[in-house]
Amino acid sequence: MTRSIPESCPTRPGNAEAWPATAFETLDLQIQVVTPMFGGGAEAGEPDAVTLIRPSSIRGHLRFWWRATRGAASQTIKELKRREVEIFGDTEHPSPVIVEVRVRSSGVTKPCASLPPGKSFPKFADDHPPYALVPFQGNAREGIPIRSGVVNVKFSLREQCSKSLVSDVTASLWAWTNFGGLRARSRRLDIPVRRAALLSGIP
Repeated sequence: MTRSIPESCPTRPGNAEAWPATAFETLDLQIQVVTPMFGGGAEAGEPDAVTLIRPSSIRGHLRFWWRATRGAASQTIKELKRREVEIFGDTEHPSPVIVEVRVRSSGVTKPCASLPPGKSFPKFADDHPPYALVPFQGNAREGIPIRSGVVNVKFSLREQCSKSLVSDVTASLWAWTNFGGLRARSRRLDIPVRRAALLSGIP
């Protein structure tokens, strides 16, 4: 079936001058999640089987850690917000920082605990800290199932930004990979993200 472009559509853009590649810096990291990942899916408490690692989630974490590492350099709240928007954007200004994720290993999904015969309270699996995972242990009396987490997740992370933003982006990346995490209750788990191999020279 032949189709034509309506006259109301915008005209074809002319040839725009491309930004020079030398104006950008690319940061490549190979990351392994070292504690179980919980939540993040369409169903509360369950992992997302389709989008295991979301770039938007990582961007949100980097925004938080940028405030923690660079926020004190701003003299006022207004100045802090202005600088934050320049780096990570807002609803009106897109971020100039590009975040790309490629999952290299989707890991294994397994329950965080098991229910011993004749017992009402579950027993947590090894390397599953009870103090952090109480909401996922289930409740046999109320019919709440034990939740599962994903272990041994590995992914590649690529960040692209202008050279003027490299110091800000690397500061938030360093803090996130050393002290942050992914998914539910990430700050209560024991350093859930680490850099398995770092290609960008971040200390």
